[in-house]
Amino acid sequence: MKTKLTLFVLLLPLLLLTGALIPNTVHASPTIVMLRPNAVGTRTEWSTVHGVTEHWDAVDEAASDEDATYIETHAPGDDTFNLPDIPIDAVVSSVTVYALAKSNPALAVDIRLIIIQNGIGVAGDWWGVPSGAYGPIHWELGTMTAAEVNGLEAGVGCGTMEEEWWFARVTQVYVEVEYTLPEVGVPELGLSIPIITSILTAVYLSVRQRLGRRRE
Repeated sequence: MKTKLTLFVLLLPLLLLTGALIPNTVHASPTIVMLRPNAVGTRTEWSTVHGVTEHWDAVDEAASDEDATYIETHAPGDDTFNLPDIPIDAVVSSVTVYALAKSNPALAVDIRLIIIQNGIGVAGDWWGVPSGAYGPIHWELGTMTAAEVNGLEAGVGCGTMEEEWWFARVTQVYVEVEYTLPEVGVPELGLSIPIITSILTAVYLSVRQRLGRRRE
């Protein structure tokens, strides 16, 4: 009996410590990433690329280089680009497409943002843009799954040109995605050290008292 009680006293700290561990939920902070073109997309219909060889490479810069690199068209058509992936377990809260564009003449050439998902193209609203400095355009897509974001192409489209000298020009395209990663359960000590110490002391004194009575 004494051996069993001794074993119990030795194991009790481990049992208490295990029982004292309770899940602690850690909430991941939202992450905002800018997905910039990294490869050619399904549609490459704009006629001119300036400053580089590939269309996607002309609009992928983090800070706009304006007329150093751009794509341009004098006819209706779409240019779309592949994008990098986000973590597949990400919980996406918002997706917005952005571009910097200008036209000649100002406000006369219609430009819109384009996405392609599962081979299907969807277009946003038409925008009129300035002719001198580049003007921003955007399209809020709302929420998506991570898989939908990872299958996304984004780009620009141009409407009808009434004159041969008219053009649309785009220097930057990117997609802003806000997401969080799943919550992670991390073990946390649910009982304080003083409480555990008090419990162990009480158990030890009780066991010692019982052993003393048996000796009597």
